[in-house]
Amino acid sequence: MRRPATLVKAVVFDFGYTLISEDRVWGAIAAQHGWPMSVFFATLGTVIERRGHHRDVFELLGAAKPYEPVAFEPRDFYKDALPSVRALKGRSCVVGIAGNMRAEIERFLSRHVDVDFIASSERWGVEKPDPDFFARIVAAAKAPPEDIATSATGSTMTSCLPRRRECSPCISSAAPGPRSSRAGRRRGRRR
Repeated sequence: MRRPATLVKAVVFDFGYTLISEDRVWGAIAAQHGWPMSVFFATLGTVIERRGHHRDVFELLGAAKPYEPVAFEPRDFYKDALPSVRALKGRSCVVGIAGNMRAEIERFLSRHVDVDFIASSERWGVEKPDPDFFARIVAAAKAPPEDIATSATGSTMTSCLPRRRECSPCISSAAPGPRSSRAGRRRGRRR
């Protein structure tokens, strides 16, 4: 017997290219090494497609030194990100942000976004796609996995935290960033 569909109780956003554009930061890091942005982003895209770690880019491009971190700024948020998060909070959803990021980014987010929890892989000591990362999200969201919607870009996150009614009334009009269903419609493509 099928379980009746339920409303999403929690929404967990990834950080980069979901709530915030990383282009400026990655561009500055590429410039530190003297790499053209096109080469850097092509290599980063390949690493992501292979489900590698972003640090692999530096090895593939033969970085002679580690990069100096570049701080995110409020201008890096997608224009619809913060209104979307506020809309979800207004609908009584538990809202969180969790991703493979430094604790410094977690602190930046806590100054600019009102959510129920923010979690960096650095603070948790575990990264996606490790199942422990997803178990921590479930614990932080205080909801069963089937009641947690995610904006993760990889299939691992969504398979570990399955969506209920993919765009439930809780999130259908409040998904920010370039991968949102609204962004796809703006560009004339169906998502």
